[in-house]
Amino acid sequence: MLDENLISNFIDSILRMSRDPTSYGSVRLAHIVALQLIMRGQSDNEFGRYSIGDLTKSTGMAMPNVTRMLNDLQMANLIIRQRDGRHVYITVTDTGKQAYETGMEGMKVYIREFIKELNEAGLSDEELNNFLQTSIMIQNVRAKLNKKYKEQKQNLE
Repeated sequence: MLDENLISNFIDSILRMSRDPTSYGSVRLAHIVALQLIMRGQSDNEFGRYSIGDLTKSTGMAMPNVTRMLNDLQMANLIIRQRDGRHVYITVTDTGKQAYETGMEGMKVYIREFIKELNEAGLSDEELNNFLQTSIMIQNVRAKLNKKYKEQKQNLE
């Protein structure tokens, strides 16, 4: 039997591949990731606020790219931006929360279908579990290498 924790971890690792233009429901993967980061950032912050600068730091994306993505999210009424002095804070709207949930459900269906196809191709449950574990490890290594690269780049600046 497939390990449900592995499936959840696999979905989390897929979320980290945020440049994928694939849509899950009506939300692009990059938007699901951004909404997730904003909501997590708000819950981690003692004031419940998450700034554009915070999002830039957590994604490693350049400010213009973050701004473009936030413009898309705001036009779809998924977030609101609020200025407080020099800082702009982001809040996920109720529509954004619903879009995030719908997108996550769509992604889970997609991943389960993908796993079903692998199973139908003749992979055993053990082989599927090994595949999921390996995929997660690859994503973790990729994330660590990206973090190391960004740190080295910042040290050179």
